[in-house]
Amino acid sequence: MKRLKPVSKETVRRTGMFLAGVCVSALGVALASKSDLGVTPLSLPAYVFSYAFPLSMGQFLILQHAAFLLLQALLLGREFRLSSLLQLPLAIVYGEVTDLALWCLGGFEAASYAARLALCAAGIVVTGIGVFLMVNAGVLVLAGEGLSLAIARRTGLAFSTVKIVVDCGLLLLSAGMSMILLGRIVGIREGTVAAAILVGLVVKAIQSLRSPRTDTEPRREPLARGSESPS
Repeated sequence: MKRLKPVSKETVRRTGMFLAGVCVSALGVALASKSDLGVTPLSLPAYVFSYAFPLSMGQFLILQHAAFLLLQALLLGREFRLSSLLQLPLAIVYGEVTDLALWCLGGFEAASYAARLALCAAGIVVTGIGVFLMVNAGVLVLAGEGLSLAIARRTGLAFSTVKIVVDCGLLLLSAGMSMILLGRIVGIREGTVAAAILVGLVVKAIQSLRSPRTDTEPRREPLARGSESPS
């Protein structure tokens, strides 16, 4: 009988870092949502639908990520890797932690615009920390980034270009659905623009403080195939 290889400490460490990143990122989404100054494009559809239907934002995030995963499978066909299915349980964790964070913040209301700005800024910083942990763990990607990676692989376009197109598409889709379902725009405000610009800068700042890695330093291989971090 073939013996199973023991799980290395490095695998445990990187997996723990990734799961922590998922949870921290979800907390950041909840903070941004409570500020009422807009959320990131990847969270917009769930935010809009949570206003229009009797499901929570976290539940819609799970459904949204499941739809992203289905789109990945349709786009990649036989190139779709079974390891990508791990994005689904991660989406469940992400959605449930978002709902838990929103529940914990349920009694908190920002009384002034300055307080809402502070809450939005906290959401951006916390989201950046979560993204930093996920990217540096090098384990998997959430389904939203996975969709952009799948489109980039299928079209040959750069990931950064596809990411912008996907974010803009989600923003337009959310704006349209918001007008159709609610008769007004929700979730798209100054915080949406700020998050799109600043989350990446937060990640970069943390990385520069954490270690002075150079561009020539080799990158770690992801633990699961098909989970390569975008470059």
